[in-house]
Amino acid sequence: MQSSKFVVLEGVCCSGKTTLANRIIESFKEEKIIYNHGSMSYSELGREFYTKVDELDIPISALYYYTDLLCDTRNSIVPKLEEGYIVLQDRYYESVNTYTKAYGDFHQQNLDIYRISEVLKLNQFLLEPAVKIYCIPPYDIILERMKKSKNTQVHEYYREHPDFNYMVYQELQKVAMNDKEAIIIDSSDELSIQKGMEKMSEILNMVK
Repeated sequence: MQSSKFVVLEGVCCSGKTTLANRIIESFKEEKIIYNHGSMSYSELGREFYTKVDELDIPISALYYYTDLLCDTRNSIVPKLEEGYIVLQDRYYESVNTYTKAYGDFHQQNLDIYRISEVLKLNQFLLEPAVKIYCIPPYDIILERMKKSKNTQVHEYYREHPDFNYMVYQELQKVAMNDKEAIIIDSSDELSIQKGMEKMSEILNMVK
């Protein structure tokens, strides 16, 4: 299902999504725009998930994420789009897919779940974003930002498993390069940010 003004930011931790989101919100401050932090952020299911995340294997974690994502799409994203908002989404289905696939590759297992999002979009349970932005700075920039980032469960895992972190980065980069309609932004480069935001504005101006 093609959405109206649904903008998705994808990127690994410390890729610059939050900073870019703030710039986008500022540039569209004269319009109705809302920032949605993505799956597992606001819901009871998300709070439950984070109390037991250490006990869950990756396929079960992906199931939690997709369940919450479907509920968030129906209950939060679609209503705001119908009200005429630009919905700026911090991660959508590609983050779940790439993380799960990379984790499987890291442990030499087949955890390719890309087909799931395709079927869910085809059957109109998930949205096809009007704009999909991938924040992909050079990997050494991410490493430097990771060193200075706050201590969270996720960040600690990445710091302890840098090879896995790089595999997630590579998997998302591959998906971005294969997406002909994607906007790829190097969040460490001002010109790349400006060009990406200009392209996003062009697309949104064509969407009714």
